[in-house]
Amino acid sequence: DAAMFDEFLKENDKNSVEAIKIAEAEAKLKMEKVNEIKKINATMMSIKSEISKYEDTLKEYQLYRRFLDTLTPPEIQEERAERKKARREAKRKEAENNATNKKDAERVGTAEKGKKKGGGLSSRLGKAVGSPKKTAEKGEAGGVV
Repeated sequence: DAAMFDEFLKENDKNSVEAIKIAEAEAKLKMEKVNEIKKINATMMSIKSEISKYEDTLKEYQLYRRFLDTLTPPEIQEERAERKKARREAKRKEAENNATNKKDAERVGTAEKGKKKGGGLSSRLGKAVGSPKKTAEKGEAGGVV
């Protein structure tokens, strides 16, 4: 009985030492995470402070802008508004052209990928396969041309 009790005590000591090691490792990880959170919060506060400073500067500059706009003759204000409208229209057209060019490039890119891979079903079958919609438009049935 004494040998079994000694074995139990050794096993118990071994388990408690292992549990203490695990607890210390977890405590260390927790402290690292807490420190990381503190650093991130400090960074956030710094950024918020910077944003607030820039917002104050912006409000000040907007006040100056309104003051200068009251001093500007109406003819110059109208001319400036027309230039601004023309720039916006040019940017809008450029954005539309870029979107169209991007779509065209994607279509060409997907068509070229199909050619590089040796075609699809039509090349393996040795005959052209059309979509059901296209073949229906042609008045053919079955979808195979």
